[in-house]
Amino acid sequence: MNPNLSWWEREGLNRHADFGIVGGGITGLSAAYFLKTRVPTSRVVVLEKGARPEGATVRSAGFACFGSISELVSDVRSMGETEAYTLAGERFKGLSLLREIHGDEALEFQACGGIEVFFKEDKENGVELLAQLETVNRNLKDISGIPGTVFREMNTSELSRLNFKQLELGIINGLEGALHPQKLWNSLLGKCLALGIEYRAGIEVHHIDSGILAGNDFSLPCGQILIANNAFAQRWFPDEIKPARAQVWMSEPLSHPFPPGTFHHHEGFNYFRGHAGRLLLGGGRHIHPKAETTFSTENTEEIEQYLIGDILPRLFNGQPPKMVLSWAGTMGIGNTKQPKYGEWKPGVWTAVRMGGMGIALGTKAGQQGALHMLG
Repeated sequence: MNPNLSWWEREGLNRHADFGIVGGGITGLSAAYFLKTRVPTSRVVVLEKGARPEGATVRSAGFACFGSISELVSDVRSMGETEAYTLAGERFKGLSLLREIHGDEALEFQACGGIEVFFKEDKENGVELLAQLETVNRNLKDISGIPGTVFREMNTSELSRLNFKQLELGIINGLEGALHPQKLWNSLLGKCLALGIEYRAGIEVHHIDSGILAGNDFSLPCGQILIANNAFAQRWFPDEIKPARAQVWMSEPLSHPFPPGTFHHHEGFNYFRGHAGRLLLGGGRHIHPKAETTFSTENTEEIEQYLIGDILPRLFNGQPPKMVLSWAGTMGIGNTKQPKYGEWKPGVWTAVRMGGMGIALGTKAGQQGALHMLG
């Protein structure tokens, strides 16, 4: 018996729930929200193994993005046009749903746009992408259902204002932005608690079967179950889901404001933006992909050297700032960028494998999971 759980806690974890959800991040809490709003009298229980979400929900860089142009073109090559653009549309719709539910003020959302940058060594790739701008924009409208023109080339004066070293090209996505991950989660948790949803932190699920969620000291009977813990669902789907570490650094206060925008580089593997008068810089997973397939949230010397030694100096004409804080989050990836939705066992559903796009996909994934559970 776990001495840290009281009789009252155990009683609640062994009493029937209409809906049981594994994972208290964006997807899990969103699913709970949609379930409770549809069936107000239901008992909805969310189980989170950490004191707070341990994946990427509150450990991301806060990019409200649905794909840089180089990432979309790469996805078309690997997935095909219809699948790649449809997924981009789902991400865009997910961001719209997120903003509709919470409001931009609660999210600290900034409609600052997403900018993909191409330095001197990237110029050839950038020129090739510029030649595909018209096709990409047309497909985003026709296949993804995203209105208007998404991507455009930055002009000379816009590039000059960025003041990055050896910057050759820039391509803007005017529909992207930034938000505050902790405030997003705070708003989501607050809405869930106000509806009467039960959020249980520090409860790890070891066993899932039709109608039952179980751990060391509890056995929670459930009418319907949703697995919504993204990378941590690898426990049950080892061949379909892998963890991917995302390392992030934050600078000391800057002497001058960083240019507005959320910036992407190298198919989105590198990313940076200004926040609270500092620079946030992250990524680098592509230089050691096997080493970054881990649940560890430690930072590594190799990624630090790449980001701070190579990428950071390009962003400042003078002495770059010192990086004073670092962390890492865990994303869920797999052989495909498509989320894993569907029924695993009778009455046990999945909404996992967000492919590094949890902010964009999490709300809609939770909605999809709730719809499955409601039949």
